[in-house]
Amino acid sequence: MATIQLAVDRYKNALSIPKRLIELHPGTRGHPGPVSAIAPAVVLISISAFEGFIEDVVATVLQAQGESFARIAKLVGNWTNPDIRQWHDELSRTFGVDLAIRFSVRTTRGVASHNGQPRPSHTRKEDDSAQHG
Repeated sequence: MATIQLAVDRYKNALSIPKRLIELHPGTRGHPGPVSAIAPAVVLISISAFEGFIEDVVATVLQAQGESFARIAKLVGNWTNPDIRQWHDELSRTFGVDLAIRFSVRTTRGVASHNGQPRPSHTRKEDDSAQHG
């Protein structure tokens, strides 16, 4: 029987590929030359891994609740590249679970909240001065 831990382990393994690709990149500014495909590959593999993880978790929980494979396939099969917001909404609707209320992702363009609304970015130095100041 599948477990949530198995889903987490598979997600971790799937993310090892983008990690290895990032290690191949020279990390220099300017035209990356023959490694220019690494950045898009990392993004696409990461999105695919996240989609698989979300589907795996929801399918595992539905199976544990005794749902049929047809119902699981119908629910999970309708997703196309689910994001944090869609997963949050689906967990709330299907299981009554409220998850990731304050989830955010730090990007090179600032911080994006789980609902897609941009937040002003700030540096770690500003965080440290606010805590100690």
